[in-house]
Amino acid sequence: MAEVFAGNDERLQHAWNEYQETLHSQYEDDGGERRVVCTRSTVPASYFFASQNIVETPLKTEYFKHLPGILTGIGIIGTFAGLLLGLTYFDASDPAKVQESVSLLLGGVRDAFVASALAIMAAMYITNSEKKYLRACYAELEALTDAVDKLFESGVGEEYLASLVKSSEESARQARQLKDGLVSDLREMLQNLVDSQVRENLKLAETLGSVYRESGDSIAASISGSIESSFRDPLNKIADSVQSASGEQSGQVQNLLQDVMTAFMARLDATFGQQLGGMQEMMTQSVEAMQQMQGAFQSLISDMRSTSESSSQAVHEQLGRTLAEMQAGQSAMQASMSEMLASLQQAVDGIGNKGEEAGTRMAEQLERLFAESEARQQKMAENMQAFVDSMKESVGKGQQETMAEISSTVGKLGEQLSNVMQTLETSRQGMDTAAVEAQLRMQDGARDVVDGLGTQVQGLIEALREQQVDSRQSLQQLGEVTSRSIEGMKDGADRMRAAADRFDAAGQSAAKLAEASGASVQQINTSAGGLTTATRELASQITEYRGHREAMQKVLSSIEGIAAGSQNEAAARTRMIAELQQVVQQMHEVNGEAAMYLERVNAVLDNSFTAFGDGVKYSLDKTLGSLDQQLDSAVRSLSAGVQELGEGVEELADVMVKAAAAGRRS
Repeated sequence: MAEVFAGNDERLQHAWNEYQETLHSQYEDDGGERRVVCTRSTVPASYFFASQNIVETPLKTEYFKHLPGILTGIGIIGTFAGLLLGLTYFDASDPAKVQESVSLLLGGVRDAFVASALAIMAAMYITNSEKKYLRACYAELEALTDAVDKLFESGVGEEYLASLVKSSEESARQARQLKDGLVSDLREMLQNLVDSQVRENLKLAETLGSVYRESGDSIAASISGSIESSFRDPLNKIADSVQSASGEQSGQVQNLLQDVMTAFMARLDATFGQQLGGMQEMMTQSVEAMQQMQGAFQSLISDMRSTSESSSQAVHEQLGRTLAEMQAGQSAMQASMSEMLASLQQAVDGIGNKGEEAGTRMAEQLERLFAESEARQQKMAENMQAFVDSMKESVGKGQQETMAEISSTVGKLGEQLSNVMQTLETSRQGMDTAAVEAQLRMQDGARDVVDGLGTQVQGLIEALREQQVDSRQSLQQLGEVTSRSIEGMKDGADRMRAAADRFDAAGQSAAKLAEASGASVQQINTSAGGLTTATRELASQITEYRGHREAMQKVLSSIEGIAAGSQNEAAARTRMIAELQQVVQQMHEVNGEAAMYLERVNAVLDNSFTAFGDGVKYSLDKTLGSLDQQLDSAVRSLSAGVQELGEGVEELADVMVKAAAAGRRS
């Protein structure tokens, strides 16, 4: 195929090279070697053997698409050029040359239409040829692409996709099997590991138990042996000395024993007496410290109570002042609104009074005009009764027209005044409604603020009550713990005192034994046993003292917890004070906003009053001006009628004089 396309056009060869790179070869093993089985196509041949690259560009179809239009345009231009030339040589001035000019014009038109027809025919031929050859080239190209597609089987992508899906399913199945196997193996391994660890732990516990028992036995044996060895030698020496000196040196032995016991008792008194005295002093100091601590806590509680009471009282006072200020502001607002409404009512009443006064003045002027016109008419009727009879109809018509104009003017004036009054009433109602709505909004806002403030104050009061209850419970617990610790310390002191008494009794018994030198070794052993018992009781008392000291440490820790709780309560009170300050600040902000709102309301009302007054003034000026103009025109028309009537009377007088003169002549 490469050789077939090698001898053709470069475009076909390039398209084939591009298509050849997309071909996919399938291999299989043949005796250890890879052999090509088949070659598959991955892209259709029409993608590379495109009509635009193979056919349209070499044939220049874009040029031949527009060439018929160019030829048609040339034909049209030639037609109009022939017409223009024929009209240029057409001479209509000379009748002799008209026939010749017409023949020249028709010849030019004929030539122009012939040229246009030739151009159109050429365009049709070119279009037909171009489309025919182009269709043939498209058919050959489609045949070529079909032949190339038939050579190579397609669908390799779908096969590879199917094989990929199959392999992925197999890998997923194998992974699932591997996971199940690993899980089972890990379960067995972990079970074995846990069993071995349990066995080792049991062995370790047994070993540790045996070691602890052996060490405890050895420690107990060593302690008992050391105690026995430490007391055995002195007692044996005492017994030997008593036995050896019991006969001959009984007095010396008695004195020696007395000295020994006295020294021993002095040593015991010096040792344990000082310790017991120090312990008693420490207990006394502890009791005093506890009492001081209790007093300090009582003072702290009283301070906290006084602080809470003062803070609550201050909060109540602040709230009372705030509510009083709000009530005063609301009262001032209501008073200002009442004054504003009263001033508005006065302004409306003043405007109404002014309108009534203007109407009264206009009515008085009209009445004066009517009276004057009636008087003039009466005078004219008395002077010229005859002329009135002849001119009655004309005068009646003029009077009716004048009255009609005056009545229409008065009606228009009444309508304008009624419109003005309606406008004033509407404005007043709107302002009343706006003022009432503003007052209601302010009352609602103030009520919401007061309700929110009351809710916050109630919550703070409840929190204070809860804190007081918690403080009382903590103080009760502290008092109970303190009383229990004091009772325990008293019990410990009583036990130590009883032990000291028993120790004194044992010492007295030892002294009596020393004084009664005839006692035997058994009495000494008894004294030693009593001494051992006293020592054990002393050890138990020391243990109890340690327990009491631990209890005191617990009490101190509880006191520290109570102090921390008090600090938390102080922090809560600080937060409460901060919240109250925020509430007060919010109240100040609300008051400032209310003042700003009142200022804006006052500004709006001032602007409304100013605009309303200007509108009323403009309306009254316009109405009164138009009324004055109409009255002026009516007076002028009336004066003109009177002048015409006077002229008629004068003419009538002249006629009468002429008639009288003529009568005299006759």
